[in-house]
Amino acid sequence: MGRNEILITFVVPVYRVPDDVLKQCVDSILSQHNDNYEVILIDDESPDNAGKVCDELAINNTKICVVHQKNQGVSVARNTGIKLARGRWIAFVDADDWIENSFIDEFMNISQKYDDADIIISSCYVNYSHVQVLNPFFKDDKIVAVGSEKDRIVLGFLCPNINSDNVGTADVGSPWAKLYRREFLVENNLSFNPELKRMQDNVFNLFAVEAAKKVVYENRPLYHYRKSTSSGFSRYMPHIVDYYEKVFMITTDFISKYHKPNVFIGALNIKIVKSIYVYCKMDFFHKDNHIPLKERLENLRKCIEKDIYIDALKAVNFRWLNFNEKIWYFMLKHKLYIGVFCVYKLKDFLYNVTGKGIK
Repeated sequence: MGRNEILITFVVPVYRVPDDVLKQCVDSILSQHNDNYEVILIDDESPDNAGKVCDELAINNTKICVVHQKNQGVSVARNTGIKLARGRWIAFVDADDWIENSFIDEFMNISQKYDDADIIISSCYVNYSHVQVLNPFFKDDKIVAVGSEKDRIVLGFLCPNINSDNVGTADVGSPWAKLYRREFLVENNLSFNPELKRMQDNVFNLFAVEAAKKVVYENRPLYHYRKSTSSGFSRYMPHIVDYYEKVFMITTDFISKYHKPNVFIGALNIKIVKSIYVYCKMDFFHKDNHIPLKERLENLRKCIEKDIYIDALKAVNFRWLNFNEKIWYFMLKHKLYIGVFCVYKLKDFLYNVTGKGIK
């Protein structure tokens, strides 16, 4: 690395985030022990005060670059960050999260041990409104993956239970808590798909890990993922089913294109069944869905009777489900939709308040 080369570019998409939360995020970056970094704040035409806060944070701070762009979604914002980045590495940070002061030093310690790694992954903390949960992504404290060994990482995006890696409350598929070598992303033309409104980060990582020469994971909690009732998964999204089904189609094509073993189809089936909980959370049983409950239950039934869900429910390997998922599967399998509603309400309470029992 040249003397004047920037070590890390932090890419922070900004949209609808409270002032104090955004400031906490940026302050955590500016408080790094290692000051060889830059910060790119991409204001995605946020309708609140966030864009103004970005400008205020950049005053008299040459490390911060602010980009105001027409609202195009988080994928375009992240892609803008990739294009503008000058760092050797790129780290994506969500504007409502924050990082440890030792983030750069710890990641650089790993990169020096594995100087040919294209992607480095750390563990994280999940911060709920009343509790902080340590969140490793894998059961092993260290993974160095090349070739087919990377399949374990990719399976973690779909179904961690398969490798008994389901040890945290957040999955590894998000772009945060990772470093990506910038040249690697550019050389492989890796970017986020703007057409995907949900799980675009999961799809991005599918192809990124597949293209990487080496992927390294170490269980060092360096990222704080804020999970609360105001998070993205709590928004009302009436078209959530369509968004997810696009991702399932892309994932199916990925499995076929790269000749992945049958275990990947099994993992995708688990992903499809678990997605129904997200549909309930963001559409069918969301507080802003004012359709009568009877009609919402009927819409849920129509969804589950599509071939993609019928086939997945038939093919699911029961051994790959934890206790809560088995209850969920049983209710769906036997079309006990009132039971589905009750199980959802219990899971939703645990998800947002305790941080337990949510996987």
